[in-house]
Amino acid sequence: MGCAFVLIFAVPDFEAILFDLDGTLIDSERWHQQAELATYAEFGFRPTPDEMAESVGIPMSVTIKKLAARHGAAMSPDDFRERHRPRLCAYIETEMTIFDDVADCLAACDGVPIGIVTSSENWYVRKVIERFAPHFNRFHPVVCADDAPKNKPDPSPYLYAAQLLGVDANRCIAVEDSLNGIASAVAAGCRTVAVDRQNRLHPRSDAVRYINSLSQLLRKI
Repeated sequence: MGCAFVLIFAVPDFEAILFDLDGTLIDSERWHQQAELATYAEFGFRPTPDEMAESVGIPMSVTIKKLAARHGAAMSPDDFRERHRPRLCAYIETEMTIFDDVADCLAACDGVPIGIVTSSENWYVRKVIERFAPHFNRFHPVVCADDAPKNKPDPSPYLYAAQLLGVDANRCIAVEDSLNGIASAVAAGCRTVAVDRQNRLHPRSDAVRYINSLSQLLRKI
């Protein structure tokens, strides 16, 4: 595969690595949550911790519609975005960071096609890529919430990314950090790795390899 590194768990013949973004490559989820909670408060309610946990790894528009109906709030996705987006942009610029293990992992992937498959919206992903250039400039394809026919946990995002690469999904490594993302990758047939940085991913699946750091994804040979 043109690289002096192999997967630490010795998966042969893979052709690409597809990474989730939030919680996998960038330390961003707490800032997403703060921006979302502040915006929901403006519409008169506060989601429970369980409701916030359910939203990880799925598109925001889906969550907004579900919570608006559940809490009886007069809130459309467009209404929410208008108030939420400036908050999130500020966090991108001032608070979000790349995880410490990302730079070495990406260096180890030199020569291997790498892409991003995320449930985040295109505008946000563009800003994140710009903010963390040049680290993120070589990701291709970048599949966002608006790109695939359906979103995680459906397999469509990973199948679409594999199609753009011109490879079978079962020859792609998918790296995820959420249950919804894991379900999407497994359903697509990807060889799935879960980065469980805080040991929160339960229940666990025999179809998934669990690691605590991206430094465990590859080893030098």
